[in-house]
Amino acid sequence: MDQKQKKSEIIEKTGLLFEQFGMTRMSGRILGYLMVNDEPQVSFDEFTRELGASKSTISTNLRVLLQMVYIRQVTLHGDRKTYYTLNNELSWTDNIKARSGTIVVFLNLFSQALEVRSDPRDNSSVWLKKAHLFYEFSERMVPIIIDEWRKFELDSQQT
Repeated sequence: MDQKQKKSEIIEKTGLLFEQFGMTRMSGRILGYLMVNDEPQVSFDEFTRELGASKSTISTNLRVLLQMVYIRQVTLHGDRKTYYTLNNELSWTDNIKARSGTIVVFLNLFSQALEVRSDPRDNSSVWLKKAHLFYEFSERMVPIIIDEWRKFELDSQQT
C-alpha cells in the first residue's frame, strides 16, 4: 500500500470513528485530512476538492471542529483566504475538563430518575444505578487522570 492509500485509509478511519461517537463522518474526515497532510495549513477550497464535499458541509463541520478546539483558523499576510490547521495550543487537560462537565449533568439526571422510580429492583432502576455508579466513578477519576497526564507529559519531555 502506498503513502496516498495509507493517508486515505486514515482519513476514512477517522471519519468512521467520529461517526461512532455520534458526530458526523465529515468532521472526522476533515480532522483526518489535517492529521495526514504535510502542508502546514489547508484552505477551505482544498477541503471541498480533496474530500469531495459541498461548501456547506465543509463549512458546518469546520465550525464543529473549531468549537471543539481541535483545529484553528490561520490567515496569511497578503492572502484573503482562511486556512485551517491542527491546534497545537489545545490543552488536553482543559479539553477533558470541559467534556467532563457532562458527567455531572448525567449524574444529576440519573439521581433524579432514581428518586422517582417506584420499584428499585426493576430493570430500569438497575440500569440507572449502574449508570449512576459509573458516572460517579468517572467524576472522581477525571482529576486523577489530569494529574497523571501532567506527570506523564513532564516525564516524556525530559526523555
